[in-house]
Amino acid sequence: FERIAFDHEEEEVVVIGLKDLEEKVIDGFSLNIKKDKPIKVPYWMAKGLIEEGVAKLDEELHVGVQDLDRLLLDETNGFALQGIDKEIYAKIRERINSIKHEKTAAAFRELQLLEGMFNQFLQQRLKKILKVSEHTASPSALRNLVPEEKVLHDQIRTIIREWKRKVGMSTDTLEDKSAMEENENDY
Repeated sequence: FERIAFDHEEEEVVVIGLKDLEEKVIDGFSLNIKKDKPIKVPYWMAKGLIEEGVAKLDEELHVGVQDLDRLLLDETNGFALQGIDKEIYAKIRERINSIKHEKTAAAFRELQLLEGMFNQFLQQRLKKILKVSEHTASPSALRNLVPEEKVLHDQIRTIIREWKRKVGMSTDTLEDKSAMEENENDY
């Protein structure tokens, strides 16, 4: 299996065995998967087991239309980045991928809804990430970024600082001012 370099990929999740699998050692982990039995494994391993058709995520971990609708509503109505599950993007991708394998009209409708809502959710988050990346260095403004967003924020921030330097704008003065404004908004 291929690991992704996010810390949350090491956290354990529950998968349900789809078939029996003889004891297998993967990267030092000893697995004994039984059909219909739950087992805790690191998330990066769960992804590989799911791709191989050996296991599925426990249903409680799935993100459905109602969950995404709530997240979208919260993000749309909130001024700042909302606190979200740090694994939300992975969970939504897993749900979309699992629906793509179903060949029913209901699955097709759910897929269209999920993809549309997910795109709207991403747009809302992206607008706020851009604003945070341009205007602040305050840790309080960054607390609701999930790992994928933190990478994006850092890249955007670097690009903005370099651009400001090239056009002759003092980045220190602007960052100090925006950090002060952010601290005032926290109270």
